[in-house]
Amino acid sequence: MSLDIATLASSKTAEQGFELELLNDRRTPTGAFITIRGADSETYRAKRREIQRQRLDSVAARNVRTMPERVDEDELQLLAGVTVGWRGLMRDGVEIPYSEAAALELYREVPGIKEQVDAGVHNRANFLPPSAAS
Repeated sequence: MSLDIATLASSKTAEQGFELELLNDRRTPTGAFITIRGADSETYRAKRREIQRQRLDSVAARNVRTMPERVDEDELQLLAGVTVGWRGLMRDGVEIPYSEAAALELYREVPGIKEQVDAGVHNRANFLPPSAAS
C-alpha cells in the first residue's frame, strides 16, 4: 500500500479557500455562505505569526492583557484574517457587506458562526484537491 501525497490537502488548496454553508442552531442549512482559507494556507500561517509577534511584543513591553481575554481576541483576529468573503448574510433584512472588520464583529457577536468557521478552517477535508475530493 502507498500514499499519493497529491491526494492530500495542501497549502495551495487551503489558500484557494472553501465556501462553508452556515447552519442554524438546529443544524439546518441556511443558504448563507462564508468563504474561508484553511489552517494550512500561507495566509493563516502569516496571520498566526503576526499575532504571535504582537503577543511577544506585548510581553516584552510588560503590557500584557489578561491572558484568557487576549487568547480569545487572538482567535477571533485569526479567523477574521482567513475569511475571504461571504454571501447571504443579512442584518435586519439588509445584506451585510464583507470586510475583515465586519467578519471580526460577526464572530464576536454570533459565537455559533465563529465556531462553524473555526471548525471549517481546521477541517482539511474541506481543502482536498479536486481529484481527491471526489
